[in-house]
Order: sequence, then structure tokens, then C-alpha cells
Amino acid sequence: MNSQKFQQIKVVILGGGFAGIAATLSLYKELQCRKDVSIQLIDERNVHIYTPDLYEISTTFNEKITAECLTQLKDTVAIPFSKIIRDRQIDFLRDRVIRINPKNKTVELKNAGSIPFDYLIITLGSVVNYYDIPGLRERSYPLKTLTDALAINCHLDVFFQSQWRKKEQKPVSILVGGGGATGTEFACELSGDINQLCKKYHYPRNLVGITIIEAEKRLAGQDEKTTGIVLKRLMQRGIQTHLETFIREVTEKNVITETTRGKKGSMPMDILIWTGGVQPSPIIKESFIQVTKNGALPVNNFLQYRDYPSIFAAGDNATFIDSVSQKAAPMLAQVAAAQGKVLGENVAAEIQKKAKKEYELKLKGIIIPLGGKYAILKIGQGKNGLVLKGFLMWVLRRFVDLGYALSILPFRYALKKWIHDTHIFVRND
Repeated sequence: MNSQKFQQIKVVILGGGFAGIAATLSLYKELQCRKDVSIQLIDERNVHIYTPDLYEISTTFNEKITAECLTQLKDTVAIPFSKIIRDRQIDFLRDRVIRINPKNKTVELKNAGSIPFDYLIITLGSVVNYYDIPGLRERSYPLKTLTDALAINCHLDVFFQSQWRKKEQKPVSILVGGGGATGTEFACELSGDINQLCKKYHYPRNLVGITIIEAEKRLAGQDEKTTGIVLKRLMQRGIQTHLETFIREVTEKNVITETTRGKKGSMPMDILIWTGGVQPSPIIKESFIQVTKNGALPVNNFLQYRDYPSIFAAGDNATFIDSVSQKAAPMLAQVAAAQGKVLGENVAAEIQKKAKKEYELKLKGIIIPLGGKYAILKIGQGKNGLVLKGFLMWVLRRFVDLGYALSILPFRYALKKWIHDTHIFVRND
């Protein structure tokens, strides 16, 4: 897309997630008149994935599993980079990052080989963390990528179809490892999907149990008050919970557990969905000497890597310590997008020899959908936080999704996509 004639200053962005897209668009907005600057976005996919809706993809009921219905599901969260970049002078390269060489200012790619950079923006996202739990990787279904979500959707249908073919009617145990936001959202939506699947395959619904196993004493990453609301909703959806319980091992038919008090146990397992943890892309740890305990890059208030000021990072790849709480910024989509925007502006400021902007952690509130057109909205932290719940919070979440689509896509395309997505996501309700 870019003319090679003016490539004097090269900015490379690794990863097209929330942080990467926000950085790309804000950088372009600041530098669109600079013909001597090239912007290159690199991602191993050709689509931007709206990850907050992956739980919907994994639990949307389909009367028949066909290539067409899977494509419809895919299209709800997969946005082509070409639709986002459009006519902007941004070069997109589909390739896989192998390694980063900060000293030489190069990035090693699987197909294109070594490419140079003057400024590097690292937004490679995260991968599933199995915490070295024996049997977990081999015997669970993760929910981290679009491929994961589609695999879960298909497996649920195939599982109940196999029970129908074998004419077996026995208790079915579906376990969800991890009671964070993803785990609770998934479990609540799964309840509606199971209702539909049981009707489809004439399976007794009362024989199917859904259980969340969570190591902490709180759910959805929230405080005690909000956890109580989430627990009540889970009970309404027929979902059991085991809090302060660790998964120690996964065998072929059981999950071995241990509580924080040391009590060991075993739960029968037909299907295990793992939503219990993520970690920064391993490329970070393989490429840099100075990384934080979780494998991310320590960044300053301008989101610059401390050892190399020409390298910036945001989202799951950056550890930013909030000056107020003295804690690392949470791994949330809204945080990644906000960091990406500031980061793009700061790279532009570096190029233009202007003052950079300090990033400040500001959470706008967290919306947690809990199945059946119901959601909770948490505003503020601690005991003084405000919690709202019900149908209107679900509607608000849908408009938040629309707002994001409008921020990166043409109006008509974004609105049409949002209507299409909403129509599909209410199938279980």
C-alpha cells in the first residue's frame, strides 16, 4: 500500500488485537500528512478478532452444523483488516512473528524473513496458560481464539449427537475450569445452549450438569458484593460452583481437585472447558532479557520499554504499574484499546519531536453478560462500587459492542454487522 520511495522512518506494529488496532489508527491519524513515515501492521491472521464475544460463538445453538453456519459464526467476531485499514496508507502483512531482535532493530518473520524497524509497537496478545497441570492441555478445550470457540461449539453438538446415536441417557458432567469473566459468561450462555441441544437430541436436561471450578473465593474477578450477585445468577441458570478449589490433575474421566484448605477430591468429567488463565505471548520472553514475572515487558508511563526507548508495548504484552493502586493494569480489552491509542500518539510524538503523553489507567466500568439477555454493570472499585443488573445492562453491552465497531469501521458496515451479530447471539435466549 505504501510507496517505498518515502520509507525513511519505519514503524512496525506486531499484532492486530485491541491494542494493535488502536495504536495503528491513532498513529496514522497523527502522522497522515507525513509521507516520510511508513506504518506496517503484521498479524498471522487477516482478521481482527472481537474476543469479548468468543463465549457467544462457543455456545450459539445451531440446528445443523454446516459450513455456512460456521461461517456466519466466524463473521460475528472476525473483522477483515482490509475493512479497518481501507484507503489509509497503512501496509498490512500477514505473517507470523518468530523473534524480535531489539539490538539490531529487526523482527524475524516466518515467511518474509528479517525486516527492520525504527520504532516497534508490540501488541502480540496472550496465549493460554495451563500452569503445568498434568493432563489439562491434552484433555480440555481452551476458550482463547476463534478456532477454540468454533471447536467447542462443534464438540458440544457432536457429543450429544453421539449420546443420541448410542441411545445412552446417563449423567453428563460439563466442567468449566476458571470462574473469571470468561468462565462465568461462558457457563451462563452454555446453560441456554444445553437446553436447545437436549431438545434437539431428546436428552433429559436434568441429567446434564454444569460446574465452575475457581481457585479464588470470588467470581468474574470482582469483589465480594458482585460475586454474590453472580452466584445468584449462576444458581438461577442451574450452574454449580466450587470456589477456592484448584485443579491439580485431569485424567481421562475425572478432574482431581484440592481446596485452599487442603481437602482433595475428584469430579467426574465428560467435557472440560479451560478458561483459567492466560500469559503474554512467549515471543516476549524469548526475545528480551528484562521481562516481568509473567513474561511481559515493563513499561514506563509513556508505555515505552525501559531498556529500548524505540520499543513500545501495550495490552497483554506490557506491565504498567498504576500509580494509584500500585498494581499492574488488568488484562482487559478496554485497557488494551486505551493503551494502544496513547501509545500510537506517543510514537507519533517521538517522530515529530514533541512531548509525549502519560498513560493513566481509567476503567469505564465492566459489563459481564450472564445469559438470557441479562448482564451486570460494575462501576468503581471496592465497597463503594455501583452494581447494576438486568436486561438494560445487556442492552448496554450490545451498544458498547456497536460503539467499538463504529470506531474502527464505516458506519453502514458496522451497523449491518451489529444487527447480524445480535440476531445470531439471541438464539439461545
